[in-house]
Amino acid sequence: MKNEEIKNLALSLARAENEKDVVKVLTKTGLWNDNTKWKEFNGSSGNWSTIGNQQSSADSALVEKIINAVDAVLMRECLRSGIQPKSLDAPKSISDAQKKYFGIYNKFY
Repeated sequence: MKNEEIKNLALSLARAENEKDVVKVLTKTGLWNDNTKWKEFNGSSGNWSTIGNQQSSADSALVEKIINAVDAVLMRECLRSGIQPKSLDAPKSISDAQKKYFGIYNKFY
C-alpha cells in the first residue's frame, strides 16, 4: 500500500463506530479475507490474555495507542538532541517537549 492509502485506511478505521464497521473497511480494502496479510500476535494463538487486557473499550485502547505514539516521538527527539528521556535535563511535560522540539505552544483561553 502507498502512504496515502495507508493514511486513508487508518482514518477509516479510526472513524469506525463498531466492529461491524471495521470489518466493512477491511473487506473493502481486500484485507479482511486475505490470510497472507494476517499473523498471530507474537506467533501464538493463545494470546488473548495479553491483547484483551490492554483496555476495557476500543476507544480507550485507540487513545492509548495515539498517546504512546506521541510519547515515542517526543522520546526520540530527546535522544536526537543528546538528552536521555528520564534524565533531569529532559522536558518535564508533554507541553514543554512540544515547545522545545516542535515549536508548538498550546494556548488555552
